[in-house]
Amino acid sequence: MSTIKSSNEHLTLNADGSSKDIKFQANGVEKASISSAGAFTSTTIDATKLTGNLPAISGASLTSLPADATKLPLAGGTLTGNLAFSSDGEISSTAGYQKVIADDTLYLKCDSPNAGGNTITFQHGTDTVMTISENGKTDWGNYQSDGSDYGFQIQGTTQQCTLYQSQDGNGNFDFHRYYNSSGYVGRVRWSSGSLSFENLSDYRAKENVVDMTNATARLKQLKPKRYNLIKDSSITLDGFLAHEVSSVCPEAVGGEKDAVDGDGNPDMQMMDNSKLIPLLVKTIQELEARITALEG
Repeated sequence: MSTIKSSNEHLTLNADGSSKDIKFQANGVEKASISSAGAFTSTTIDATKLTGNLPAISGASLTSLPADATKLPLAGGTLTGNLAFSSDGEISSTAGYQKVIADDTLYLKCDSPNAGGNTITFQHGTDTVMTISENGKTDWGNYQSDGSDYGFQIQGTTQQCTLYQSQDGNGNFDFHRYYNSSGYVGRVRWSSGSLSFENLSDYRAKENVVDMTNATARLKQLKPKRYNLIKDSSITLDGFLAHEVSSVCPEAVGGEKDAVDGDGNPDMQMMDNSKLIPLLVKTIQELEARITALEG
């Protein structure tokens, strides 16, 4: 027998029976009900009448939820599947992909076995703009090793994180351009059938321009050496010791002699041998002038 009881300021509605529901009606029409399993249903809920804070909901305490792959799980559930955001903001999910947010970091994880390899793909419309394969190889645009299209690729397996670039066509074009706070400062350019590494050299970017002098005397201070690299002693090379060049042509040398980093490891000096070319050219001109004078 169903009962209504009031005690200790509580109102108890009891539908006596294992399968009996508590029903709420208005004008003889059911508006809401509570089943014997505790499920609450309502034909109409006016969101404008809901006030205050809703209690926390634990997914573990919710039962008899209908399985629907088109909907996100309720609180406490686990979201699995590939997230696809449509133009109207809809989110769809398919098995094999995950989105994880932790510590303010967004992770996109592809963990579904695939004989052809797992790939994370970014698209703009129907155009693929970036792909990341399961071995870490990353493509931007449509990189082609035969140069039939435009794109970049970072390969980190067979090579040590090598950057590849493809450009369609054989005309003159820049592979790379470099900028700093002063603007455009250099480029890697394909021109007239060869690849060149070019620094800014326009006269309009220079001032205090004077002719070089005493090049022969400076050149005689250089001390060319033959040597082996400690980590590859099988190869003998011709070159210089950077610290010996720094006093003659400092722009050709990077770093300081015997420098170390913050951990005490050697901070090696580097050299750009091409910076010695102006000195060599001027020395040849001075020697040519001396020879001409002697012959005269």
